[in-house]
Amino acid sequence: MQPAQTQILAFGDFLLDVRRRRLTDRATGVPSTLSGRPLDTLIYLAVRSGVLVSKEELMAAIWRGVTVEDNSLAKCISAIRNALGENPSDNRFIVTEARRGYRFVAEIKTLEPVEPSLSSRRLSASPQASQLFVSGWSALTRPGGATLWRGLDHLQQAVQIDPQFALAHACVAGGYALLGVFGLAAPRDVFPKAHAAAIAAIEADATLADGHAQLGHVYTMFEFDFAAADGCYRRALDLNPDCLVALHYRALQAICAGRFEDALRDLRRAQAIEPLAANVSANIAMAYYYAGEYDQAIAQAEATLELAPQFAHAQSLLGRSWLRLGDVDRALELFHLRSGETIGSAADLPAALALAGRHVESRLCLDELRAARDRRYVSAFDIATIYAAHNATNDALDWLEIALAERAQPISALAVDPAFKHLGEEPRFRDMLGKLGHTHSGQTSRRA
Repeated sequence: MQPAQTQILAFGDFLLDVRRRRLTDRATGVPSTLSGRPLDTLIYLAVRSGVLVSKEELMAAIWRGVTVEDNSLAKCISAIRNALGENPSDNRFIVTEARRGYRFVAEIKTLEPVEPSLSSRRLSASPQASQLFVSGWSALTRPGGATLWRGLDHLQQAVQIDPQFALAHACVAGGYALLGVFGLAAPRDVFPKAHAAAIAAIEADATLADGHAQLGHVYTMFEFDFAAADGCYRRALDLNPDCLVALHYRALQAICAGRFEDALRDLRRAQAIEPLAANVSANIAMAYYYAGEYDQAIAQAEATLELAPQFAHAQSLLGRSWLRLGDVDRALELFHLRSGETIGSAADLPAALALAGRHVESRLCLDELRAARDRRYVSAFDIATIYAAHNATNDALDWLEIALAERAQPISALAVDPAFKHLGEEPRFRDMLGKLGHTHSGQTSRRA
């Protein structure tokens, strides 16, 4: 039986998305350059795994009546093997049967590209509440301004209809936390609501892992109680070892602490559970970025944008990575093209302008942001980032202290943020790290 054309085929170190016609590295999400008829040939063989496909059948299916050279098919097979890292004698993926045809022999697992974990979720007995939950859930994996507010509204309607809908309460908690993390609302306004929603989820169903994971995230990002957060993540993973939210949030805490190998291990586990979760894919790029592995961050951010072309978080990480590599012009271009708001995005353009020596333009942006704080929430951390790009040390430290008081993110990752690396020996900076639970700056890459 052939897999449906919407399925993803997992084999070896690869994921083959049949509908999107894309081959990616299973661990990193980096897309292969395989395309055209070689990719068509791979898909044709893979969806018929174990079946001998004659050369005549392949030629008719892939070229559809077009007259081609006798060695065209052999060239396609060679290109596939090169993309998969296979020699003709390996027989790991494609076996050639002389004068008969080809057989795809790798063990395949079929993944359905459904909305994350909905197939195994505990939905409400109310069809209306369940439908509202389904409508709101996708905003949490591709968060952005209008989408996130709309998704949160649907989730809140779901818990109003069914107050015992534990999973919806957990997702409400996640929505409020995202508003605070992404700078779309003041953290002190929304994180207490996230905390209350996480508690409501646990009270409605203490065996649901997601509620404990959401509570842990509040401890990490707002209360800076990392020991309490660890306990929540352990409880969640005891209840469900494949809890995507717990793995994801535990990875974010590990990034903040500079434990990049631990973070990447959890993020890759999360990605294996939900290969299409754009937020998980982007945060793999974020782990590489904070680790100083900028080439890896670029490759992962680009892979994420293949998955979600307008995902602002991935766009920002891509630009920041180029900025740290010294390609300011490319970073500026990417920041101009970015499609929405995300964590730290208000600082990206003015900080890049400052690093490009365009100080007057940068200062104009900075003045606008400071004035805007009288009308709406603007992250103090973003303002500190711009001052740091100007090497205005005292101003940067002043605004970091405000960011710490306001819980403005990504203050939790201050120890590993390259924008502040040059402040590492400042007593005020080290004092802030101590308040965040860090005993040193953590400004090292995985290669150091």
